[in-house]
Amino acid sequence: MPVQLWRADADTILPPTLYADAVRAALPASPEYHAVPGAGHFDFPAPCADAPLAPAICTSAGEFDHAAFDARFNRKVVRLLKDKLD
Repeated sequence: MPVQLWRADADTILPPTLYADAVRAALPASPEYHAVPGAGHFDFPAPCADAPLAPAICTSAGEFDHAAFDARFNRKVVRLLKDKLD
C-alpha cells in the first residue's frame, strides 16, 4: 500500500520526533516522506477562509507560506494517487 507521510517540523502539539517519526519507523516499508520546515500543527488543513474567526488554528507561525505549501501538498498527494492507484 502506498504511504505518503508528512511531518510538520515546527509542530508543538504533536512533536514530530514523538509522532511522525514513530509512525515512519513502525511502517513495514519506507514511505514517501516529507519533512516541512516551519510547518506547525494546523498548517496541513487548507488555509482558513476567515482567519479572524479562529486565529489559533488559522494563523501560521513565522514566515511559513501556508497557501504555497497547500498547493505543493495537493500536487504531491494527487501525483502519488495517480502513480500508485492508476
